[in-house]
Amino acid sequence: MSPPSALRAVWERSRVEVLAQVDVITAAVTDALTGSLAEQARIGAARDAHKLAGSVGTLGFAVASDHARALEHALAPAHGPSPADLPRLAELAVALGRESRFWRDLVRHDPETRYFNHLYRDVNLDVWLICWLDAQDTGYHDHDLSSGAVYVVEGALCEDYFHRDVGGWINVETRARTAGSVFDFDGSSIHGLRHATGPPASSIHVYSPALWRMGYYEPGEGGLRRTSITYADEMAASGQAHPEAKAAAESAAL
Repeated sequence: MSPPSALRAVWERSRVEVLAQVDVITAAVTDALTGSLAEQARIGAARDAHKLAGSVGTLGFAVASDHARALEHALAPAHGPSPADLPRLAELAVALGRESRFWRDLVRHDPETRYFNHLYRDVNLDVWLICWLDAQDTGYHDHDLSSGAVYVVEGALCEDYFHRDVGGWINVETRARTAGSVFDFDGSSIHGLRHATGPPASSIHVYSPALWRMGYYEPGEGGLRRTSITYADEMAASGQAHPEAKAAAESAAL
């Protein structure tokens, strides 16, 4: 089965569910406009908008995915985690990191690319295992609307970040993130992570609300330029398929 045929097959399997999600979201938006949206309906519609953004994005409907993502955020609570909530994300990352039964069998260090494994995802929470080797790095990035925390379970990472010195100049500084260390950040923070050489590294990453878009920074005319991409784009660039895309590939092999 060719890739277009595989995607059509995924669409046929998903069509009823996707249209049902659209109905739920439409009803919630209608109620919101009249001031009658119930809390449970809001939560359910936000969850369906989150699923819809991933599904239609994988099927190639980028604009529809962006609209669904915007609706997800519009239906979500008025704000994400506050600074006071960040330690709770760090505590969760540590707790999961110490329960190796949840991730140990998934560890894989690839000399060609960082290896990602999506451990859990819902509207409010996103958990990843990331494996690092041979100075692999993320580049400079932010996490858009999502706050996060990282727990290094083995090996060591370096966190590079921008710092304004007393003279007003912006410099790059580095924090060592060794095994057993944890750190948190809000969505606007810009940093880069890289393998610190030495033994392979593995880390648990927790985001709230669930990570969808990230901003990547590269030099451009007049300074750094930000490019917005989805987490699915990043996985595709690394050669690792989003779950829906994987389903399409499996269909193509039949």
